Amino acid sequence: MQREFLKEFPEYQEKILQKMLVVHPPQKALVSAYSAKNIGFNGNIRFIFVGASFFQKGGLEIVETLKMVKEKYHYPLELVIISSLEDDNYAAGASADDNRRILSYILENNDWITYFPRLENNLVLAWMKKSHIGLLPTYADTYGFVVLEYQAAGCPVISTNIRALPEINSNDTGWVIEIPKNYLGEAIYTTSEDRTLISNAIRKGIEQAVHEIFSDKKIILEKSDNAIRNIEKNHSVQNYARKMSELYHKALE
Repeated sequence: MQREFLKEFPEYQEKILQKMLVVHPPQKALVSAYSAKNIGFNGNIRFIFVGASFFQKGGLEIVETLKMVKEKYHYPLELVIISSLEDDNYAAGASADDNRRILSYILENNDWITYFPRLENNLVLAWMKKSHIGLLPTYADTYGFVVLEYQAAGCPVISTNIRALPEINSNDTGWVIEIPKNYLGEAIYTTSEDRTLISNAIRKGIEQAVHEIFSDKKIILEKSDNAIRNIEKNHSVQNYARKMSELYHKALE
């Protein structure tokens, strides 16, 4: 995206491009391996969604798709939602009425949905460590830092393929849902028809991932350990500090 924007400033483009460097944010691993989470596969498989902008981040598609597969295929699953359900008409086109309806829907399904409007971060991370699968099937996101927190807690993530998400999530560490996007990597959600295409793709992607999970639950263990290794390799706090130190020292030269 930055390279595309620089084309608008050709007199500075080459100088800035030479100085550009991608440094992903640091994230400390919260568990050393899936086995350290001490949650097996015999009970419910717990999915978790964390994000204030519920509709923008695919919350409606998550709830409705999980409810459908639970009822149709009798999968033993549960969902934890940590969200303030903020009004969101940015990408998904939701309204305050939509928020009221989804809150009622969540509360009516409290036999399998655990809902928190907000929690302290340490409690959010604790719930991640007690969960099997993280969820961010989002229409729009600047980066998607919650993916790193999920992975650090040993939760493979079901995400879309927009913006930076393909750089931090993959089908080795989780599940990536392909949705229509433009040359900048942003989802195309200009019209209601565009949003319907995105919504349908998200629903299909979640359902496919759930079928895969319940056909062989050991895939959770494999993807979880891959996700933790991804955090340790590509988001090391020590490596980040070293890179930043090198950048500043180079600038001072």
